[in-house]
Amino acid sequence: MLVHRLIRTFRDEKETRGVLRLDPATPGHGRQDFFTIELPWLNNEPGKSCIPAGRWREKRRFSPHNKQNVFTGQDIPGRELVNIEPFNYARQSRGCIGLGTEVFDIDGDGELDVAHSVVAFDAFMARHEGIDEFILEIIDP
Repeated sequence: MLVHRLIRTFRDEKETRGVLRLDPATPGHGRQDFFTIELPWLNNEPGKSCIPAGRWREKRRFSPHNKQNVFTGQDIPGRELVNIEPFNYARQSRGCIGLGTEVFDIDGDGELDVAHSVVAFDAFMARHEGIDEFILEIIDP
């Protein structure tokens, strides 16, 4: 089974950012790394916190909210419906992981955001065509 690593590189009271590195065995061509944005760490509180560091199984499922397939973390204590999905700002998250191709302050609020989230998400899903699950290893700074 593929093992991807999300290496968290920054955390403050508003957001958590990192880099998602795909397992070198991931089939296809294209991006191998994606920038990530999540909510800050608030003791794993559902809808307000990023999920804890650890190894989590991610499974493909259709998301009615996103109207497309996403990967959703399985068996994360105290959490459900933690998706990898397209969004640019931590404030758009409900505890999920957003992907981007660049990091900069899109809206001028002084916080860095991930840019081109739909492009990044589409590239991520294209790399996972025919793959229904993988392990996501999250490493805190």
